[in-house]
Amino acid sequence: MTAVFRVDRRGRPTAVFDPVEATLLRGLVSQLVELVEDGRPVATAGSEVAGWAAEMGLQDVGEPGPTTPPEDAVLARLLPDAYAADPDGDPDAAAQSSAEFRRLTENGLRRTKSSRARTVLAALGPEALGAPVAADDPPAAGAGEPDADPVTVRLDPGPAQAWLTVLTDLRLALATRLGITSEAEAGELEDLARAEVTRARRARRRLRGARDDDGGDPRVGVYQVYSWLGYLQETLVEALS
Repeated sequence: MTAVFRVDRRGRPTAVFDPVEATLLRGLVSQLVELVEDGRPVATAGSEVAGWAAEMGLQDVGEPGPTTPPEDAVLARLLPDAYAADPDGDPDAAAQSSAEFRRLTENGLRRTKSSRARTVLAALGPEALGAPVAADDPPAAGAGEPDADPVTVRLDPGPAQAWLTVLTDLRLALATRLGITSEAEAGELEDLARAEVTRARRARRRLRGARDDDGGDPRVGVYQVYSWLGYLQETLVEALS
């Protein structure tokens, strides 16, 4: 993975994605759109709830949503409870407050996340939102069309902020699938990824291909995508500073 953001002559963050990178990113963001939309209703502009929410400073909350966290582990990470339990307080208070906050805001948050993800897809070109890929299986690193042209992305301030938040959402989603909840766990996967690279190089030298059929941790490939997204996000932050 070689794409990074740099500043062009007009001061815009710019990245050139090769066909493999563009295909990978399109697939991941398309999955994110499908996950957060999930058939949820959206508010009508003149609804009573939408008007009341606007008065409370909660524009775009939509119609009343669910009161319990999503069953899907990735969605639960993307849409967490708003209040943590106080060990010295009422154990039910935080749950009740979180349930009420979720009821008022979850549908709007889903719509906002979807809109930002679609902004990223629009920048990546007309092939976005293609055939869905299983949520547990990000697109393969070699899935791009070999004869396709690179995709150049130039971002104005609004789309750049959308990219930052979508890259965060993608990393949270992959971290959940990988079981990463701490820096220590991320470090363990980094060590595994380094070991996998070493093993693959040795296998190539023995003319047995890039990977052995009986070896390798299946999480390594997903972790490499997770790591690349973090580096891409870091270069975008630097380009915006």
